[in-house]
Amino acid sequence: MYLQEVCNELNFLGHVRAAFVIVQRIRFLPGEKAVWGMPKRSSDCLPTQRKVIRDTIDELGLGEPSKNDIMVALIEYKMFTSEELAEMEREIVSRSFTQSPELVPDLLSR
Repeated sequence: MYLQEVCNELNFLGHVRAAFVIVQRIRFLPGEKAVWGMPKRSSDCLPTQRKVIRDTIDELGLGEPSKNDIMVALIEYKMFTSEELAEMEREIVSRSFTQSPELVPDLLSR
């Protein structure tokens, strides 16, 4: 599918999910009670928006980005420390965790 090829080439969905990880991190307030419950981690925040993103990706017939794709996007932003990236990596919730372990450390060293 051409759309999937273009998304893969640009890591478009990796960037969409990376932006969402950042938004969840900003939104998270420990101990805050939300209408849907009390989030324990940043990845618990914004469940409705997470579902909309997932459903849209599914509706378009696209594959979810891997955890590695999301991490590559976060690293490319060059705005986070190694510690912050490690925290975000632990919070990534994705259906596909086909991570290439050698890629992320290589990008971190640049």
